[in-house]
Amino acid sequence: MNKIINKIRLIPILLITLITISASFILPGYILDCRVNSNLSVVTPAPEEYYVSANTVIARNNSKKMPVLDKINLISGKWSSTCLQCPTSEAFLNVSEAVNLAIQQMETYYEAGVYPLSLKSDFDNWYSWSCKTYRYTDDALNTYTAYLWVISFVKYDNSVRHTVLMTEDGVILSAETDSDIILPNSISVAYNSNTVKTLLDNKIYFKNIKESPLTEYIPDVYPDVSLTGVSINDIYTLSLSDDLFDVHSYYIYKYQQGTRQGIGLVPVMLR
Repeated sequence: MNKIINKIRLIPILLITLITISASFILPGYILDCRVNSNLSVVTPAPEEYYVSANTVIARNNSKKMPVLDKINLISGKWSSTCLQCPTSEAFLNVSEAVNLAIQQMETYYEAGVYPLSLKSDFDNWYSWSCKTYRYTDDALNTYTAYLWVISFVKYDNSVRHTVLMTEDGVILSAETDSDIILPNSISVAYNSNTVKTLLDNKIYFKNIKESPLTEYIPDVYPDVSLTGVSINDIYTLSLSDDLFDVHSYYIYKYQQGTRQGIGLVPVMLR
């Protein structure tokens, strides 16, 4: 008799268990289906950050076609522009490409004897790095954009640091290190060779290179690098041209102050 009563008591429990299991399979799909159907006729605006203005698209497309010198003018302040830090993913190079390009380009200056150390990963020469990017957009029409990479290299034992500023084309605009190795050659050595000329653009030619007085004014135009209080000990005026009539004048310089030393390229501008 007790066995029959116990079996009868199990029936509700079994029914509840069966209903629960069935509901766990059926209800989620049913609820999801109801939500989908209820939202079919509802239009919701996308988040504001998903929208890209027409000017932004035009600027990015134009920047792909910009000549190398135009990008330098935009970044260096020779042309009026607005600078904003932006995600590295926005630039046209990825981090790995930018780092490898910077190492490759800096090797040219090292081999020319105007930069004291190689950044190549050789024995006892391993570096970690971090990257930032800045976006420069012209102030006139907001239709031209150029990107500047700021790459910091730190040796594995923290003994040496480098800060390299580079355009998307691989043109080094500034490079600084805290090494105490004396730079053997004048900055003009690198630019007298065809190696640096190739880095700029095969279509660009040097119209002339002439030594300038050491008192020439060097504008502090690049982010993360300050020349305040630094004595320029080697400087030349470099005239570049991409055609017969459009000549661009720049200062190429080298400085050393204690263990801080570096090289750079900035446009010739009025005081």
